[in-house]
Amino acid sequence: METLLSTKQALVVLQERFPGLRSAPQLLRQVKIGALRVSAVHGRKYMFLVSDLLDFVPEYQAMGRNERPPLWDGNGFTPREAAEALGIPKQQMLYWIHTGRVDASKKDGVYCVPESEIDRLRKTGR
Repeated sequence: METLLSTKQALVVLQERFPGLRSAPQLLRQVKIGALRVSAVHGRKYMFLVSDLLDFVPEYQAMGRNERPPLWDGNGFTPREAAEALGIPKQQMLYWIHTGRVDASKKDGVYCVPESEIDRLRKTGR
């Protein structure tokens, strides 16, 4: 019988192959879009088979779309991560995105703030 891993355990295994995968919500996004299969659900916890994790290929590579990297490849940050990097509330970052003060793209319903924008905001003092 094959071993089942929790979301946190699966994240540790996948971070060895994909260092940009930084959080459980990013892993669960891959489940939502169908790039990763959930083997069992116990209450509200997802469980993953080790073999499924070893066969995992991020959605953008599987579809042959390498021109636009996923949110977690190290080239961008979620609004929460960007806000933490700048030491501001997440809501303020979202406001800046909505008003155009921060340039961000949207993929699968989630904003991606490029690292260059964070550097720009740091240099200008927000």
